[in-house]
Amino acid sequence: MISATGRAGSKKASEDIKHNLLVRIARLYYLCNMTHQEIADQEGVSRIKITRLLKEAVDNKIVEFNIKDPVVQSLELEEKIQTAFGLKTVVVTPTPRSQNDLFDILGRFAADFLVRRLKSNLKIGIGWGRTLNGMLPYLDRATDRSIHVISLTGGLAANELQPNPYDVASALAGRLGATPHYPLAPAIVENAHVKQLLLGERRVQDIVELWKQIDVVLMSIGMIACDTGLYYSFPDPQKECERVLKLGAVGDLLATPFDIHGRFVNSGFLDRMITIDLSDLKQVPVVAGIAGGQHKVQAVLGALRTGCLNTLITDEDTARRILKANAA
Repeated sequence: MISATGRAGSKKASEDIKHNLLVRIARLYYLCNMTHQEIADQEGVSRIKITRLLKEAVDNKIVEFNIKDPVVQSLELEEKIQTAFGLKTVVVTPTPRSQNDLFDILGRFAADFLVRRLKSNLKIGIGWGRTLNGMLPYLDRATDRSIHVISLTGGLAANELQPNPYDVASALAGRLGATPHYPLAPAIVENAHVKQLLLGERRVQDIVELWKQIDVVLMSIGMIACDTGLYYSFPDPQKECERVLKLGAVGDLLATPFDIHGRFVNSGFLDRMITIDLSDLKQVPVVAGIAGGQHKVQAVLGALRTGCLNTLITDEDTARRILKANAA
């Protein structure tokens, strides 16, 4: 008869044998660089069992991975934001010391994001803003006329802070050697009747059709400010901004304002705008919002909650603040 003490000792011995096997296999694989098959042949078990035992070694924390590079922190932030907002892709850049360098670093990572997705016949929808301008120097000049770059709105008067959307589309197309497209109409017109007349123009209709075929969108996440977006197109930009802010707006996408909960607010001028319809925007496979900086946290958070974006490109400090604000 085997006593309880004997059974306990036998179980302990079996556990020790299993533990030693896991350590030995982990050492052979991770430190001795042996293949699964080589370890299987040496230990007299199947290759499939070696794979299972290696996973068990990781699960039991016999093997732990430590990546000694600060970039891993950004990657962890990407995963957290991706999970929190149900995004396809998140790119978190380092945060520069100077706010003036933020447009440059966001532009650099946005350029890399776009380049990795370039292919023949790609249709790129582009917004406007200094961040999008910032990616142009990091795009190698190429020639592929089958690629199409399409402005997502009509034209706007440029100022020292904001380029005209047409200029951004033309410059991007020029760098890629692509074909540019933009509606021959202002982004905001006098009234809804004028908008309908313009939408009836064949050349504008062609752009509307292209908007329905876009593969990738890159756009800035805007703030409600009188010297940005379309507000400087109004007779009294400050008054118009204050009016929209009183409606609860914290930011805008293609000049369409939204609140902190991601709800679009009735600004009173949307029925006068020549821009891609939000329902069409949500059908685009890749819609990337690009923004960073402490002053943009509320705008980015609201934008992520609209459901229009499935990709975010931002900096590390902004990413941390977004997660904290979302949990509050």
